Amino acid sequence: MEGGARGPGRREPSLPGRKSRRPTGRRDPGVSRPLVAILTGAGISTDSGIPDYRGPRGLWTLHPEYEKLVTFEYYMTDREIRCRSWQMRRQTHALAPAPNAAHRAIAELDQSGAVALRVITQNTDGLHQQAGLPARKVLELHGTSRSVVCTECGARTSLDDAFARIDAGEPDPPCVECGLAELFSVSCGAAGNCGAGGYYKDASGHFQAFVVSAA
Repeated sequence: MEGGARGPGRREPSLPGRKSRRPTGRRDPGVSRPLVAILTGAGISTDSGIPDYRGPRGLWTLHPEYEKLVTFEYYMTDREIRCRSWQMRRQTHALAPAPNAAHRAIAELDQSGAVALRVITQNTDGLHQQAGLPARKVLELHGTSRSVVCTECGARTSLDDAFARIDAGEPDPPCVECGLAELFSVSCGAAGNCGAGGYYKDASGHFQAFVVSAA
């Protein structure tokens, strides 16, 4: 919910896990600012040094076999794929990608107070939050690549801890509790993250404008 006083009749989309309200498709009289959603994808992060997948210089365009590294079925059944996937993540992390002008512009729009802003992103890099956008205003449709969760027992650990184990000689670090560990990022083919799809469908009736990033 936006900070500040809540005017009479004010409505905002419910967060995942919160009881939803009936979408109206109309702006409520008590809302002083329009509720705007910005949809972003891989293209917005390319200027931060993170390659997209299907663009002219995309990761899958140049290396079609790399698609397996982020495909859930391959990841879970092939140890070599997991090892290569961890190395790809390690290399991307080492680049220390930072928010670019597009991420900062979105955060500045939110900080201006001109609109009540939400970002719905396909990205898992967390750059919207690093740019200054509050985490509660970012819906990560595919999860996050900034933490690690065991696919068997749900135990969590930090990404830095996982990379430290890789650097110490564990190319496919298992869960310290029970078994396999995978970055908590919903891979292609895996189930949806935290009810995000339902949130997106419910929220669409509340927004006055959707902006699709073409970056």
